[in-house]
Amino acid sequence: MVFAGLTLENAAQETREVGSGQHKRIERKYTVQKLLDPEFRLPRESSESKDAKAAMKALTGKGVRVFKAKKE
Repeated sequence: MVFAGLTLENAAQETREVGSGQHKRIERKYTVQKLLDPEFRLPRESSESKDAKAAMKALTGKGVRVFKAKKE
């Protein structure tokens, strides 16, 4: 349940730039209504998540521990 809550919270905070020039603005990527729609699916992980994993590996040994959960 915690995973679902964190996923929704993080998705709700995602933003994107819209427009160009003087009309450029930042808006939310997903609306709450869209996130709570039972048919809506978040996109799969992209290369950004691979970059995050590489960053975590770089921190290993510098006071940061990486744990893997067992699949049951």
